[in-house]
Amino acid sequence: MPPSPRVPWRKSLLVRLLLTSVTIAVLSVGATSWLAVQTTTHALQEERGQVLADDNDILRQLSGFAATHDSWDGVQASVRELSRTTGRRIALTTETGYIIADSAARAPPCPPELPPPSNP
Repeated sequence: MPPSPRVPWRKSLLVRLLLTSVTIAVLSVGATSWLAVQTTTHALQEERGQVLADDNDILRQLSGFAATHDSWDGVQASVRELSRTTGRRIALTTETGYIIADSAARAPPCPPELPPPSNP
């Protein structure tokens, strides 16, 4: 009986299936990673936009209160309402840190003011 010819490994069905499976696995992991990054980036951009919109709304309403009143008397109701609608703690303070109005009844003290960002 003559010996059977050996199939070169490049033409082996087993090697081809293995390479195909590895390629599919690598592409799947890459596509999943890309999709996760895109989804997270989009969610962060939306959240940043909402925070900015809330900040502008708070500033607009408190500036409106200041423009129509001689003092901050009565601002507490506005601060609580703004806090309720934005879901954030709002504390109105003087430049020295004295609290004029705070949406939290019993809360830790406000953090010290952060220095303004430096312009390069």
